[in-house]
Amino acid sequence: MGPLMQDHPADLEAALAIVNENLTRYAQAALERGAAGIFFSVPATEESVTREQFERFMRPYDLALLEALRGRGELHVLHAHGDRLHLDRLLDYPVHAISWADRDAGPSLATLRARTGLALMGGLGHANFPDTSAAAVRAEVREAVAQAGRKKLFLAPGCALPTYTFPELIRAARDEARR
Repeated sequence: MGPLMQDHPADLEAALAIVNENLTRYAQAALERGAAGIFFSVPATEESVTREQFERFMRPYDLALLEALRGRGELHVLHAHGDRLHLDRLLDYPVHAISWADRDAGPSLATLRARTGLALMGGLGHANFPDTSAAAVRAEVREAVAQAGRKKLFLAPGCALPTYTFPELIRAARDEARR
């Protein structure tokens, strides 16, 4: 999208408006048919877009979609994908929870707990999860709870886990969280 942002910004905005309208209708239809919420991933990183590009080509469309869903659904999660996030521009999004790679890219759970009342989703590193030990996973859970407390915390990896992840590691996280 980079060249389009520079060479054809008005055309890109027109296309984004159409895509966003369709995505909004899709999300509304999913909620009307019983979905509990949406998982909304945004690549709001310095690697993907400059702050100015984010403000022009992403944020307005994100907010329009999320505002259209306000009051519908029980749990809308914003996943901030990537490193060097424009996080300060995401904390006012109308969602119930925020997910990001706190262990791999930061900021920490404690930092975000101090900055927002949103539920936090994180605490488990995803990059090396399949290669770690159950003891290390349990330690991550304890550290996450120490940073964020037990309320409004969803213990989760910062991104998807590979399909070959051992179920024993996931159970170790669950069991430690229940202590």
